[in-house]
Amino acid sequence: MSPGHGPDHVDLISLCALAALPTTEVAIAEAQIAACAECQHELETIRPVVSAFVSWPIDVVGPSDSLWERLAQRIAAETGGDPMGPLLATGPAEPD
Repeated sequence: MSPGHGPDHVDLISLCALAALPTTEVAIAEAQIAACAECQHELETIRPVVSAFVSWPIDVVGPSDSLWERLAQRIAAETGGDPMGPLLATGPAEPD
């Protein structure tokens, strides 16, 4: 990236590509990208990577049930409480 572009620009472009920006920052990011050829190029470079995330198997990405059980036991032992049971799955979290 050029000297005028720092880590903040890369973060902004990456979050935009992931659709993970707060709604209050989307217009700012889109304006920055529209005004800068370097940002446009960076976004076009990142998009295929983000698109590939859709094909990742979910069961490989998440930790195993036994890990959650061991973690709950460890936390309970350290805090002196009872281990928590499994939480109900509510679906993926929505970005701010």
